[in-house]
Amino acid sequence: MYHNTTAKFNAYYYAKEKILELEDEIENEYQEDFSQVLPVFIP
Repeated sequence: MYHNTTAKFNAYYYAKEKILELEDEIENEYQEDFSQVLPVFIP
């Protein structure tokens, strides 16, 4: 039963770790460009 439980939640753990890794990567690669006009969307 222990192995079934840990195997089930390994996928959630690895998915969460991958999401955090990708968020950090996106944040680090983003370049702010203050010379551009901000996009405005009218609903």
